Amino acid sequence: MHLRTGKVRRVDVARRPYAVAIARDGHSAYVAGGGSDGKLYRVDPRSGHLRGTIPLGNHPRGLALHPDGRHALVALNGSATVVVVSLADHKVVRRIATRPFPTSSPSRATASGRW
Repeated sequence: MHLRTGKVRRVDVARRPYAVAIARDGHSAYVAGGGSDGKLYRVDPRSGHLRGTIPLGNHPRGLALHPDGRHALVALNGSATVVVVSLADHKVVRRIATRPFPTSSPSRATASGRW
């Protein structure tokens, strides 16, 4: 959605998209989705083009971006896990076990880096 005009553009990137986060610089939008073959999709919000995918795991549900812009946190409902994703390296760098069926991650991280 263009914030000044209110114009909405549909971008098809994921089967079952569940969460969206916009990078602070506005150059990337991240979408968590994909069902049992869950991925984190990076989209150029200006063009609507898909710029990359990062395999995650089963049923991503929640998504938060770290204030440093280098990491994302994604809750995986299907594997009772939260994954930390390096956005620069395009890969999962840590898996954190949770209770069954996490459905969201924190809406944001603090400036100190705490989730």
